[in-house]
Amino acid sequence: MKYIYQVRDEIARESDKPAYYIIPNSKLVQLAAQPPHSPGAWTELKGVNPRVKRFAGRFHTAVQEAFNTPVENTRKPRQHKGMSKNQFFRLVDKKTQVLSTIRDQIKEEYDIYPMILSMRNLKRVAYGEANLDDFRNWQREIVLEKAEELDLDISVLQAERE
Repeated sequence: MKYIYQVRDEIARESDKPAYYIIPNSKLVQLAAQPPHSPGAWTELKGVNPRVKRFAGRFHTAVQEAFNTPVENTRKPRQHKGMSKNQFFRLVDKKTQVLSTIRDQIKEEYDIYPMILSMRNLKRVAYGEANLDDFRNWQREIVLEKAEELDLDISVLQAERE
């Protein structure tokens, strides 16, 4: 699934669209379990963005690469950069608090569920797996704008990845 996910994410970024717009998450799981057998079969899919059909070869290559890659444990133990666990989790809490404040302000101001800062992205930044530079430009601009409006110190969010 990782390989299809990566291709979907690349195409979404190239198109400046959310990844779920290219292939919905539920369909992505289906395709990972039972992928189309050829690039032509990818062009016949229902319930996906037309970009999937246009980039059928990329998706098919990703599936073939997945089948030809030995399964290994790719999960790395979380590094704390010389911090104790308590220090690390205090930093996570601080980042989460800043991001949650921004997220709540977006929700209140626009009366929408703020997918601009999804829970997944919030957790990735809080745990040091990503930073604001990993957001799309428009997402980063909105987060920075709201942080400035709320007079929040976001320097904690710009810490290097672990």
